[in-house]
Amino acid sequence: RHAALAPLTAQKRVIGSLALVNKQNSQTGFDPSDLDALQLFADQAATAIQNAQLFAAEQRRAEQFRVIGEVGSQITAIMPVEEILEQVARLIQDAFRYYHVGIGLIEGDEVVYRVGAGRLWDAPGFDFKPPRLKVGQQGLSGWVAAMAEPVLAPDVRRDARYVPMQGSQTLSELTVPITVKGQVIGVLDVQSDRVNGFDETDLKVLQTLAHQTGAAIDNTQLYEAAQQAAVLEERGRLARDLHDAVTQTLFSASLLAEVLP
Repeated sequence: RHAALAPLTAQKRVIGSLALVNKQNSQTGFDPSDLDALQLFADQAATAIQNAQLFAAEQRRAEQFRVIGEVGSQITAIMPVEEILEQVARLIQDAFRYYHVGIGLIEGDEVVYRVGAGRLWDAPGFDFKPPRLKVGQQGLSGWVAAMAEPVLAPDVRRDARYVPMQGSQTLSELTVPITVKGQVIGVLDVQSDRVNGFDETDLKVLQTLAHQTGAAIDNTQLYEAAQQAAVLEERGRLARDLHDAVTQTLFSASLLAEVLP
C-alpha cells in the first residue's frame, strides 16, 4: 500500500534509488521521520557504492596497464606475423575476458580475419563468417580500415555499418586500426554480449595495444627484408666467385691448348 523512495546521490549525480515498501505494523504508511532516516541510509549507500566503483575502476586500470606491459614484452622478439597476432589476441582475452577478440589484416581491398580468441572463437565448430570484409564497404572493420579511425558502437543493433558474425550474440563492438608507418595494415576488434560493453578507457587501451602490434609487425617485416637482402647478397657473391673461377679455368685451358702442340 505504501512506498517511500530516496535518491542515491554521489557528487551531485543521481546513481540510483533506495525504495521501501509497506511499513510494518502501520496503517498510515511512512512519516517524515522515516523519510529522514531513509535519506540518511541512501546517502551512506551512495558513498559506499561510489567507493566500490572507484576501487573497481582502479583495479581495472591497473590490469590494463599490466596487459599493455605484458604485450610489449612478449612481442618484442622477432616471430612470424601470425604468431604475433595470436599472442596479442590471447593476452587481451585472458586479461579482459571480452566476449570476442579478432585481428584482421588487409589483403588487397579486404580485411581478412584468421586470428581470434574468446567464447565465440573457442566454441566447437566455430567458423568465422564472414571472414572477409570489403574495405570501406562492409562492417565496422571495413569502415575503420578505410577511415584509419577507431569506432565504438555501444549498441550494434543501432549501427547500420555492423555486419553480424554467424552464431554471434554481440551487442556492442570496439574496433581500432593497426598502422605501420602511417598506413593501416589491419584492425583490432573486440566485442561484448552486453550493450555499452566498452568505454573510453577500453578505447585508449586498445589503441595502445594496436600501436604495439603494428610496431612488432613492422620489426618482423624489417628483419625478414634484411634476411632476404643478406641472402641475395650472398647469392651475388657466390655468383661472382663462380664467374671468376670459371673465367680463370677457361683462360688456363686456352693457354694449355696453345702450348701443348
